[in-house]
Amino acid sequence: PLARGIDTVEIPPAGVRFGLMGMHSRYDDTFPESLQSFMSHDDWSNAMLRINCSLEDRILCMPCRINAWVCCLCTFGCSLYLYYIQSKDAERGVREVIDHVNRKLKVSNVPVRFELRRSCLRTRLVAQVLEL
Repeated sequence: PLARGIDTVEIPPAGVRFGLMGMHSRYDDTFPESLQSFMSHDDWSNAMLRINCSLEDRILCMPCRINAWVCCLCTFGCSLYLYYIQSKDAERGVREVIDHVNRKLKVSNVPVRFELRRSCLRTRLVAQVLEL
């Protein structure tokens, strides 16, 4: 059973927006004071470092992004399909890293879980404190 979240902190984006899903190349790694009683600065830093490195590794190259948008009219939008596939792959990879981070936090008995939430053309990273 999933634990019910008692507090949710949205982590603001700090990098370039990429992909059709509204993901960012990195998120702010400043430790939120509201999580101070739930996790240590080291746990936070390690988690954010893994998530941000994963995002930076998966960011789409500039020529690929330019090609997708410039050729859009000539290809009747088909050039955006590759861009879409790469964006979905980047999101999947980041979700796998977040799952790994969450498993590591769970083993360490830290009641905080990270989650990537996607809505229409916007992807947010949130940290949620779980009820013990």
